[in-house]
Amino acid sequence: MIVQQGLRQDSVANYKKAIEIFTEALAENPESSTLWYNRGVVHMHADNYSLAVVDFNKAVVLDTSNSDAYFNRSLAYRLTGNYQFAFADICQYLLWFPLDTNALRFRADLALEMKDYAAAEMDYYSLFQISPHNQELQLQWFQVLLLNKKYDKAESILNEWITGQPENLELYYKRAFVRHLLGNYSGSQDDIHVYILNHAENLEIQKLKADNLFYLQQFSQALAIYEDLLMKDSLNPDLLADYGHCLLQLRDYYKAENVLTKSIQLKNNDPAYAYLGRGIARSNIRMGDKACEDWNKSLMLGETRAKKYLELYCIKENLKENVNIEK
Repeated sequence: MIVQQGLRQDSVANYKKAIEIFTEALAENPESSTLWYNRGVVHMHADNYSLAVVDFNKAVVLDTSNSDAYFNRSLAYRLTGNYQFAFADICQYLLWFPLDTNALRFRADLALEMKDYAAAEMDYYSLFQISPHNQELQLQWFQVLLLNKKYDKAESILNEWITGQPENLELYYKRAFVRHLLGNYSGSQDDIHVYILNHAENLEIQKLKADNLFYLQQFSQALAIYEDLLMKDSLNPDLLADYGHCLLQLRDYYKAENVLTKSIQLKNNDPAYAYLGRGIARSNIRMGDKACEDWNKSLMLGETRAKKYLELYCIKENLKENVNIEK
């Protein structure tokens, strides 16, 4: 009867009264796992997640088979930022209920927050196996494969989707990016040509096209696209970095140095790459000391290719005026 009163107050959002009812009941029956669990649920509804954890802890101690307490404690742990504890609890719950799709989805999302992409991939795959026609799950599984760098598997999935939906141009768009990541630049270009027929204004696909041309060593064509994109977005630091490296391949060192300097000043997302390129440009315009400074910065930021340039051109007995560019 007391439990029902507490649940009734909880259902109408009278959380203070509900907590009072369960607290009084616990004073009389402190060994009741159910009472501790119910008060924990009220704390959850009232956004008192830390207090909810305390009550769920007690519920689990009193009854280690209280699966609902494990599930809700996992929710509370996640909301308080205790992801490892949350993950342990939801794993315990899934040992009892391995086909609970809500729990699988929760664990998959939690794994993503923890950047445990392998665990997320397994759970999304399980969900996909349970609901093979759920397109939302298919797409999420695909996205996790990309995060987990399973590009081969991602391309295989896209191949199947395109076979079944050859008119869906968005699938070609996705496969173009995946093929680029796999180093299949010609295949990526093929997909771009299909997609771009109706989406010529898409700047991302134009950028991908330029990147493919760069890696296919069609530098003049890549340069033209980079320049066109910069007319629309002249302060894009990442675009400037790619443009600068393209200028290097065409041996326009003065312009490359200027463009890469601008990219660095605007704080691009891969400064190590920009410093590497600017070092090459500076070495070829008789700025050897500054080139070595750039390569050292590049190496410190994680660009391992910079080490080769430092060893070849910055050790005094190996000093040279011109630097060969690594494509």
